[in-house]
Parts: sequence; structure tokens; C-alpha cells
Amino acid sequence: MKTIIGGAASALAIGFALYVVASPDSCTRVDRGAAPVRIAMDGIRWAGHNWLSTDARLEMLKYSIHADTGTQRFLSQQFYGQPNVCKAENT
Repeated sequence: MKTIIGGAASALAIGFALYVVASPDSCTRVDRGAAPVRIAMDGIRWAGHNWLSTDARLEMLKYSIHADTGTQRFLSQQFYGQPNVCKAENT
């Protein structure tokens, strides 16, 4: 069972890496690289939408946007040496 789960996790990781690298545009690569954070935050917000107040949901949305932006900035800095690749290409 552990071998099956490990193999599935490896295949998923390799598939995700290929999905990220497949784009010829660096801005799209950074956006795709931050997708796990975006999906996790969407899942957390979806799971708590029945139990949270409107203000708490708005705070979670703001935090989700902040986490996504921070992840994209981190990936951009690590792989391209600039904190924001998308703006650097457009200027």
C-alpha cells in the first residue's frame, strides 16, 4: 500500500512539474507554480463557508490573495531572480 501511495505521489509531482514547465511564458509558469497554494486556500474557504461570518470569510479571502501573491513573488525570485517577473516583462 505504501508503494502505491508513494508511486501515485511521485507521478502527481512529476505531472505537476511538467505542467508548470510546459508553458513558454515565464509569467504563466509562476502563476501555475502557485496553483497548489491557491487550491488549498480555496478548499479551506469552501470548507468553512457555512460556519464563518461574512467578515471572517472576507478576511480569509484577503489572506488567500496575500498568500497567492507571496507564493508567486517567492517563485519568481527563486527561479528568475526578480521579485515580480510579470511586471518586469511588461516594462
